[in-house]
Amino acid sequence: MPTAALYIGLTDQTQQFPAKPADIRAIYDRVVAGELDESKQPDGELFRKVGVDIIASSQKTVHQGVIPESAIIEMLSKMITMTENENIPAIYRAIISHFVFEYVHPFYDGNGRTGRYLLALYLTESLSLPTVLSLSRTIAENKAKYYRTFQELEATLNHAEATLPIIGMMELIRSAQDYLMDDLETKQSILFGLNEYIEGLGSLSPGAKNLLHSASQLELFTSFESESIHELARHAKISLLTARKYSKELDAAGLLSEKSRRPLLFALTDKARTSLGLSVG
Repeated sequence: MPTAALYIGLTDQTQQFPAKPADIRAIYDRVVAGELDESKQPDGELFRKVGVDIIASSQKTVHQGVIPESAIIEMLSKMITMTENENIPAIYRAIISHFVFEYVHPFYDGNGRTGRYLLALYLTESLSLPTVLSLSRTIAENKAKYYRTFQELEATLNHAEATLPIIGMMELIRSAQDYLMDDLETKQSILFGLNEYIEGLGSLSPGAKNLLHSASQLELFTSFESESIHELARHAKISLLTARKYSKELDAAGLLSEKSRRPLLFALTDKARTSLGLSVG
């Protein structure tokens, strides 16, 4: 998944802020790589040539993207300049740039995905990465509130005053932080419980307990259903050979099972998940 790879890049700070409109096009190409219908490909120098309408579920046109392409490039250039203005607080710059990007709507398709990634990228300047990475989920769960910020900004009588829309986005960010804190508190409680359970497994060697502890943490704090032997070894701070040895011990105890040979992937068994207080299924 190309978008997932971009978000992972945020965690190791390998991504750079766009310095020119062509950089936005490059990010877009990565976001939609392999997922865009040929008829939706940009047909201009960088962006789209002709207009595009944003249609609501009621089939009503709620917004028309900026035209022509020269205006798209001009507005995105101004957006980039604004994001570099240190007289504006970084979090406000990130939110305003998001509004500008979605208003311009420079592509035929994929504007939402690209805009949300750019928002996350710019927010890394002022917010913790866990908050930034949890924001997409919060937006997905509060779409009505998210879209309302755009409606408020574009309301004729509002004259593009951004205060209320920014407050709306800040509330979504706060919700993301609240969700994150609640989630971490829950997982911390589970972590204490599984540590106690693992230490009480007298039938396992200390090395096998260490590997089980690593596999349990990866299960708890990541979204992957299985982990490679390389990742298990790295997390447990042991060699691959040693990891394979202890994985066999855990397999015999019915706590860790091999899911794939090439690549070599392992996952906790349902027995292990139940005993450790993790979700099953």
